[in-house]
Amino acid sequence: MSPRPATAPLARLLPRETNTVEARIGGRSVTLTNLRKPFWPDEGLTKRDLLQYYFDLAPVLLPHLRDRAMVMKRYPNGAGGPFFFMKRARPHGRTGSRPARSSTPRRA
Repeated sequence: MSPRPATAPLARLLPRETNTVEARIGGRSVTLTNLRKPFWPDEGLTKRDLLQYYFDLAPVLLPHLRDRAMVMKRYPNGAGGPFFFMKRARPHGRTGSRPARSSTPRRA
């Protein structure tokens, strides 16, 4: 049986001493794993560092991303390895655009 993951404190600081953290945000819980995985080995940056950066930016960034389509280029073995694209479509019925008005008269 694996050890129970640590819980990220309210300050949303991801601990460096553990490889797995359960983060509770906005009433939801998500388990973050492989936090020590090197993402940019030449710079000494890990998956934990990237996630901490996202946590730090979240209050400013998330309001702009809400209900928008998303395409993410994922690097499962770090930024120097193979990648794939992950896509998330908009919620059904949300296009994010409005019909344009034409300046030319309609034909009968």
